[in-house]
Formats: sequence, C-alpha cells, structure tokens
Amino acid sequence: HSTGYVGRTDVIGKMVKFADGAGTYAGTGGLLVLEGSAGSGKTALLAKLLTVYSTARPGAKVIYHFAGAAAGGSDLRRFLRRLWRLLPEAPFSEHEEKVFPEDF
Repeated sequence: HSTGYVGRTDVIGKMVKFADGAGTYAGTGGLLVLEGSAGSGKTALLAKLLTVYSTARPGAKVIYHFAGAAAGGSDLRRFLRRLWRLLPEAPFSEHEEKVFPEDF
C-alpha cells in the first residue's frame, strides 16, 4: 500500500514523533489508533508510516495490525494471539511456558 504514496508528510511526521515518544506526545503511551471513512487512505498512510519508521530506525521493534484489511483481521481473539506471540518481553520467568490464556 505504501508504494507510490504521496502527501501527508506532516501527518506522518507527527506519527513518527508519537512513535518515538517525543515532543507533544511524550508520556502519552504507545497506542496509535487511526480512524476515518472507508477509502480515505488509512491503510496506505499506516503502510507508509511503517516504511518510513522501519527505514529510519532499523533496530526498532514495530508491532502493527491492519484491522479489517485481511481475512480475519477484525477477529480480536486472533489479533491478541498474534500479539501475544510477538511480545518477547512478556513477564515470564525462564521456567514458565508462555501460554495464551484460553479463557481470555
């Protein structure tokens, strides 16, 4: 989606600052939610942000999710399972198995 993306550099700049926890956004947390009407370019904007951010910060761990952009993308349980697997710093000792709670 980010191939050939043009415009909104001001928005992307603000989103990069947010992701870095800098400026106006310092201390606000790490969750970014983007909403808008269908076809307004949300997916393309986020794909461009991922490209810009990953290129500028190659060592950064970026976890993203495009809800509704793919089959099963809006399935919350499926997303949480994926997120659970992607969080290597989950609070477990080396003797505990990292198991997704079935009653979640």
